[in-house]
Amino acid sequence: MLLGAAAGALWLAAAALLLASRAPAEPRAGPRTLELGPEPPAVANFLVHDFLVTDEAVAATLIDLAARRFVEVEQRGPGVFYIRLRPAPDGPLTPYERRVLEHLERVSSGGVVPAGALTTGPRELSKPWRRAFDAEVVADAKARGLSRDAVTGWMYFGLIGGAALPALSAVALRAYSVALVILGAAYLILNWILERHPQRETPAGLEAASRWLGVRAELAANEVFRRYSPLTVPLWNRLLAYGAALGVASG
Repeated sequence: MLLGAAAGALWLAAAALLLASRAPAEPRAGPRTLELGPEPPAVANFLVHDFLVTDEAVAATLIDLAARRFVEVEQRGPGVFYIRLRPAPDGPLTPYERRVLEHLERVSSGGVVPAGALTTGPRELSKPWRRAFDAEVVADAKARGLSRDAVTGWMYFGLIGGAALPALSAVALRAYSVALVILGAAYLILNWILERHPQRETPAGLEAASRWLGVRAELAANEVFRRYSPLTVPLWNRLLAYGAALGVASG
């Protein structure tokens, strides 16, 4: 019994150490600038939000598609906006940009989508769509050398295997339900760690994050920028998309 308790305590200590050590390093803000880097807005969003994709990444991707003339934004009344699809848009698209464009095509009527219809559907349908979008953004960041998996396979399966020691102690005492609870708890804890810190920085990712924090600082200093509507996409070009991705284009 004591051996099982000791093994359980060691396992919890190892899980806590994994959680603490896998958190991405916090980048320092670089010099304030309006010079944009090569990363799309969704990847910039990922880099400045602890290497996690936030809700703003989807909106920023849509605004960027408008800035690059894949779609157009129309206003048909105070605060009433529509998205118009352009015929046969031409140009390179990332998988997540194509995902947003394909969603617009699915919900459009006559090539036009009211802004109010831009949700991805009921919760049970929108969650898989969002998970796929996030995974494609992360895959792009990894392909650019900007992030890496925070928990590798050997760490995950090593800790799962480690949970077998206290579980076997419970089995030896014929406490089979306790053994199942131990294994189930280990699985939940490890998956919680994976959700909390799925990705961490690389040297290139930390440098890019620092640069984008400098862009965010410059945009945040402009009080007028935050109040512009989507109709000003042609005026601000891609800056509005990056402002949305970085959380400083609330309008």
